[in-house]
Amino acid sequence: MTSPSQSPDTALLGATLRTLQKELHRDIELLRDEQAPILGLEPDAETLDVLTQDLESQLERVSSAAVITIVGATGAGKSTLLNALVGYDIATPGSSRPTTTRPVIYKPRDVDTSDLVDGLGDYTPVIETYQESGGLFTEQVIIDAPDTNSTSTEHHAIVRALAERSDVLIVVAHRQSVAELATIDFVDSFAGRRDLILVLNRTDELTDVSRDKLMDQLRTLANQRWASSTGEAPPVIATSAQNRLHGGDDTGMADLELALTELVSSGRLGMVRRHNALGTLEKISALARGWQDELGPKLKVLTGLGEAALAEYRARVERELEQRLELRRSDLKHLLWQETSRNWDGPGGWALRTGGLAGLGIGAGAAVVRRNPLLAAGTAVGALALDRANGALRERRVERKSGLVPSEVELDGWYREDFSAARLQGLELTGNSLAFGLADSMSATDRATGAIESAWARLLERDLRRAATRGARWYLRWPVDLPVFALCGWVVWQAALGLFGGFTDMEASGAGTSLLINAALVLVAWLFLARGAIRMLLSGLVSGLLTSVRHNATTELVRMQDELGARQREAIAARMESLEHLATAPERWRTRLGIQ
Repeated sequence: MTSPSQSPDTALLGATLRTLQKELHRDIELLRDEQAPILGLEPDAETLDVLTQDLESQLERVSSAAVITIVGATGAGKSTLLNALVGYDIATPGSSRPTTTRPVIYKPRDVDTSDLVDGLGDYTPVIETYQESGGLFTEQVIIDAPDTNSTSTEHHAIVRALAERSDVLIVVAHRQSVAELATIDFVDSFAGRRDLILVLNRTDELTDVSRDKLMDQLRTLANQRWASSTGEAPPVIATSAQNRLHGGDDTGMADLELALTELVSSGRLGMVRRHNALGTLEKISALARGWQDELGPKLKVLTGLGEAALAEYRARVERELEQRLELRRSDLKHLLWQETSRNWDGPGGWALRTGGLAGLGIGAGAAVVRRNPLLAAGTAVGALALDRANGALRERRVERKSGLVPSEVELDGWYREDFSAARLQGLELTGNSLAFGLADSMSATDRATGAIESAWARLLERDLRRAATRGARWYLRWPVDLPVFALCGWVVWQAALGLFGGFTDMEASGAGTSLLINAALVLVAWLFLARGAIRMLLSGLVSGLLTSVRHNATTELVRMQDELGARQREAIAARMESLEHLATAPERWRTRLGIQ
């Protein structure tokens, strides 16, 4: 609906209202999010929809002509009042007038009223173009609505729809309808979000005492029930429209014209719409304050439950990891020995690669070597082969993560136990057990599994190699390898002396064999002792490796707890902030709209 002239600030008002409207919709949509709609809002959903739609319709009317709707009970004299205001018979009074079943819209020639009649169906108003007199009714749209006390529910709906699309409501009463419940209920629904003017009509039919009594009743309603968002009560005016039409003196009509002029003049209309929008917002804000009181504590409880669940879940995973790491200690020792031996080029490295079976086999071989050299060699070789096979099994067992990470069934069971209270609270609040980003079983399981697997992979790919490198430093290799090299050199020296000294008989040959056997036994004994000392030293590094795994896994688990907890806290904080925005919106709107 356009108007031939607009208030100078309508463009700015429109832009401001649009910005405020977007903020309002953002807060409401967040609270009614499809994934986690707060159930506490449902009882007020219909009221909230009506109020938000009202704000939208006011936004659409920012640059339109003023819309004045005259409402009231049957026989209140609405059409007569309209004629008296205009100055000629623009409406036909009487029970058979069109407004008994259909409203009538009176508009200036150049004003489009299509948005006013849109969606009214079979009750589309009659559109009349009035003569522009240059006075009060030159640019305004006037609606003569059906009676508020009509027995037809369809009429009630039409009156409400037209009132929603109006700027000013003139509520007309007479001696039989001042305290009529239907009219009072109707005005209640618009009080504070539409500018009102209360008119006691047909005062020519009343005594002074009756008129004063009825006016007191109207003023009481105005002050106690129908004050605007600023606390200002609507004006209450006594008139006799019939007297005015017949040329009689009626000061009340002059007061009514003055009040209307102030409301619908181009300079005042923007302020009227600001107050109307603010009045609607006050009602939304009142709803939000009720939601805050009811839902605020529950949302805080949900935050605490979610954080406690994440902390307990993390603690369970850490305790289980601690136990499983201890079971891996023995295998990890063997793997470290093997990895260190690969970095140790010398006899000490060979000794590290031999396990208990190899040591037993070599010892058994040494015991029978004098009697049966072939049996001794076979025993030693067999023991070495078994030791290598056992070592390979250990390496594969260490490299597997399946035994180190709790199964999905275990993790899911812990999740259900730890998160049960938080899920129930979310279900109560929104009908969604995972409301507001509460961690689900899959995400918690994946993060916990990934934390352990990444920590163990780091051990195998980096930390273990570093520890093995430290275990094969030169100051550890030389004390072990040099005696071996020295003994071997001495044996070679003795053999060379024997060769050049002419040791060719059997006795000399036997002495040479004994020398080699004794040297081999000393060598094996030395390497056996050295291997034990080195392994003891490397065992101390294993504790550090396990501590590193625990630390790295715990770091990831803490990150999981922080990230999943932050996601829920942010989601809940966003709802709390939206509730706060809605509850305090009128103050912000007053500032932005320039209303004191």
